[in-house]
Amino acid sequence: VSGMRTESEPLTNWVPADHTFFEFPTEPPEIQLDVKLLAGLTARAGSKIELPADVKGKPDPRVKWTKADQVLRADDRITIDTQPGHSKLMIGNTVRGDTATYIIEAVNVCGRATATIDSAETRVDVMGETDRRS
Repeated sequence: VSGMRTESEPLTNWVPADHTFFEFPTEPPEIQLDVKLLAGLTARAGSKIELPADVKGKPDPRVKWTKADQVLRADDRITIDTQPGHSKLMIGNTVRGDTATYIIEAVNVCGRATATIDSAETRVDVMGETDRRS
């Protein structure tokens, strides 16, 4: 087999003279919540809520949303749409159990960023009839 190193050959012989290194730009993740969320979000039970955020970083960060320390997954009521530069959590047919602290987290090789929808001003509150689901 050609191109194989024998035990007696030094490893340095195997670095090509024309070896080119590529340096890709890297940036740690940054999250910017939509300005509308800063004023708080109140929804009526049965309505749809959307929690949009701008997410930056190079390489594109992996994004996850959590509610009360539980990772959210798409289901019949929850949709998570994450594209380069943006992520949106959508909850349809809201119930009072959707009143909670929501956290978006972005992670790439350069670091981690989080944004929390939690304070009195930005908490998600669902008003209306109670529902045993949460």
